[in-house]
Amino acid sequence: MSAVLTFIKKSFIIYEERITVLFLRKIGENMQKEYTMFSHSDFIKKTCKFSASYETSTQKHKHSFWEFVLFERNSVQHVLNDSIVNDVEPGTIILIKPNDSHAIKATKTKTHHHVDLYANNNEFMKLCELIDKNAYSKFLNVQSLMTVKPSEKTLEYIKEKLRLIQSYQIADDDSRVLPIYIPLLSELISLFWNYCVNMRSESEEHFYNFLAKINSKEMICAPLEEIVVLSGYSHSHLCKVFKQKMGKSLKNYHAQLKIEYATSLLFDPTLSILDIANILGYSSYSHFIKIFKSYTSFTPAQYRKQLIFNKEYQLLNKHD
Repeated sequence: MSAVLTFIKKSFIIYEERITVLFLRKIGENMQKEYTMFSHSDFIKKTCKFSASYETSTQKHKHSFWEFVLFERNSVQHVLNDSIVNDVEPGTIILIKPNDSHAIKATKTKTHHHVDLYANNNEFMKLCELIDKNAYSKFLNVQSLMTVKPSEKTLEYIKEKLRLIQSYQIADDDSRVLPIYIPLLSELISLFWNYCVNMRSESEEHFYNFLAKINSKEMICAPLEEIVVLSGYSHSHLCKVFKQKMGKSLKNYHAQLKIEYATSLLFDPTLSILDIANILGYSSYSHFIKIFKSYTSFTPAQYRKQLIFNKEYQLLNKHD
């Protein structure tokens, strides 16, 4: 199982399973395949890499990526696929699937305010796999408009993270965006999974609440024994239930979370690889390198060097 590597070029973000020289030579070609405009005039590109804000109505359009839309001010009418019409109040978040058409029309006033958060299909799929092995396909099968109205506390948390993402995005500082963007995207997917997609029994609710907790930064860095205690299950029962629900062992899942988090921390040039190993709770520096390489096929140093190479590649192409 591989970790996610972020490639950045201009206003695009590409997640790939493996980094190869061949891929690097063809990076422009791959981006072209995934992100170019469709021939249908309704399809549009992202206006920003991660997030954008709007204050006016939007005409019917489609896109090839997933889009979370947070409505902050004034009610609007939302039209999905020309037939599903919903009045949406401030404080509501909606999720739009790739290839679905939608339009946003202000109702009582000419203006409103909404904030978008974007995720390409690879990003969305990988994070769904951390929730449930069938989550991605279930999201795709939803035919109605997916809406969530979070608690006031959760809503303020989401707004603050979106403000930070847009601030760092303007500064073109992806090393500060990604450690905020990935966890927020994961939390939003979990939110919609819990309230729109997957109807669960009480025992299932307990399990997925536990799953959300172990995806937090604090628990990612915690030892496995502490995670078992958090679950309220015995070690053997938790391992059995986890394998049934997630299709992988708890140990492998937790290790993957650590490596995913490590890849985002490697964007921060102020952190040494030893610092990252300590943050993640590895008692042995060599063990961290071994585990990291088993998931990514690269040592942390090689991975960071590749990130620097891609950044230089990006800058080079900006001057072309």
